[in-house]
Amino acid sequence: MIGELLGIGNTASVYEWGKTEVIKIFHNQSHSMHEAKKEAKNAEIINNLNLRAPNYSGLLEYKGTSCLIYEKIDGPTMLKQIDPTKLSISHYAKLMAQLHFELHNIEIKMNSNLKTELTNKINTAEMIKEYEKQIVINVLNTLPGGNALCHYDFHPATSSFHPRDL
Repeated sequence: MIGELLGIGNTASVYEWGKTEVIKIFHNQSHSMHEAKKEAKNAEIINNLNLRAPNYSGLLEYKGTSCLIYEKIDGPTMLKQIDPTKLSISHYAKLMAQLHFELHNIEIKMNSNLKTELTNKINTAEMIKEYEKQIVINVLNTLPGGNALCHYDFHPATSSFHPRDL
């Protein structure tokens, strides 16, 4: 049932899963269940908000790794649509800003705290020196709090569109 590789990100690879869905397979098998459950919870919230986002269909295990199933979007990524012209770059930059603005104006009722999560990741990062960790955490603590929706990996290569939406 697994099909063509559609994309590789920092934490997972995405493959076709039948004709109408994709499967997101996490790279780190030992942490896949934690990451998949966290993303599944967020995906269910997104489904209920009726956003222009792929529909989340479920969580499953594939070859010992926790995976997520999403609706397949049969459109190009924004990155593939951008021509190397001032007009095209300006158009898609404005579209990206508009989408980002829309996301950040959505308040969610969730106890998750991104600052706490990032602080924990910074503190457990072995390649960062202790004094550097403190500098980054100090900057992080100056940022505003809130319950805005956060994509985590929002850029033109991860934004796909139905052709009618471009």
